[in-house]
Amino acid sequence: MALDIIANHWWARFLEKVNLMAPAIIQKIEADGVRRGSLRWFFERVAQTDNSRCFYCNADLSNTTAVRHIDHVLPWSFLLADPAWDLVLACGRCNLGKSDRLPNRRFINLLETINRQRVARMPEFMRGSPPLPTGGISQLYDAARAVEWPNAWEPALL
Repeated sequence: MALDIIANHWWARFLEKVNLMAPAIIQKIEADGVRRGSLRWFFERVAQTDNSRCFYCNADLSNTTAVRHIDHVLPWSFLLADPAWDLVLACGRCNLGKSDRLPNRRFINLLETINRQRVARMPEFMRGSPPLPTGGISQLYDAARAVEWPNAWEPALL
């Protein structure tokens, strides 16, 4: 019995490493020491591909005084990773307001569209990110909703 439990644990851990669509439950349980990576490499690339506009409220962030953030559309605490396809430029107000919540579904659809445009404009943008199957972002979003991740965030009216 104990051997079965150990084998299942290690098998689940292996699957989470090779299958991005796995919910990473084992990794989340064992999250001691998991740290966010630096997003510096992505910052200017995101600004270039996203036309220096906030992904959520469309505010112009090209002004040097504008507070620009990089946001994980699917929260980092859900993915425990920094894939390029999940990163967007956001104003400080939207990024801090969204926090660790899921955005409204329409932003997931927009993210999938933007990622297709990013790859067309700058193929190296996805460097180091595991590839997603078509509709993969929506599947991850649905998985987060299924485990009742805080959701349905919308930007405040300006």
